[in-house]
Amino acid sequence: FVTAVLIGLIALLAWPLSEATGRMFGLGITSPTANILQFLVAEFLVAGDVKYINWGVFLVLGIFVGSFIAAKASREFRVRAADA
Repeated sequence: FVTAVLIGLIALLAWPLSEATGRMFGLGITSPTANILQFLVAEFLVAGDVKYINWGVFLVLGIFVGSFIAAKASREFRVRAADA
């Protein structure tokens, strides 16, 4: 519960804090996900352009890593296939 509240606060503060840097966007994962893909493609084409790596990329990666850790800690992790 505490983690959910903290993520909510981060999302709430993302907009005004990003505005102070000249970026007029809230918290999102679409652009950071695209940045991950662009970085991976640039890695093979032009030796990895680090301009694509920012805090949003780490947010997206943290969603997956945090979900995995939480599932393992609660012993609920299972590899499942979607129902057809």
